[in-house]
Amino acid sequence: MILTIIFLAVICLLFYLLYISGWLLFSAKIAAVFTGYIRRDGNADLHFVSCRGQVRRVIRFPDEGTYEMNFHLEIRQGKMIMKLCDARKRKEIICQDAISKADINVERGKRYCIIFQFYNATGQCRVEWRKKSCEKV
Repeated sequence: MILTIIFLAVICLLFYLLYISGWLLFSAKIAAVFTGYIRRDGNADLHFVSCRGQVRRVIRFPDEGTYEMNFHLEIRQGKMIMKLCDARKRKEIICQDAISKADINVERGKRYCIIFQFYNATGQCRVEWRKKSCEKV
């Protein structure tokens, strides 16, 4: 009995460590069709039909500095929201418009959580991050 409890605790700890390091994503959704990817760097390309629920993933940016986020949403039915939160669950960016752009200053090694929330949504979305270069004049 004790070995079973220890085994389950170790498995839970392993899943938690994989999640906070960005190797595992959390998905609580129901959908007729859901395809695409959410990479560890935050880039995503999703296609969904009649989707309800949420998908979230911990992301880390490779370098510190200012990153530009491009969000493109083509929704035919329902509603979809994309949120970016810091490690303390404070919202940094919220997108629900068809095309959104935002800049964010990030620190190296800091964790962020990207959350996609679906409300009976059908469509597709794409998120791209690009590091802004510093040009001195």
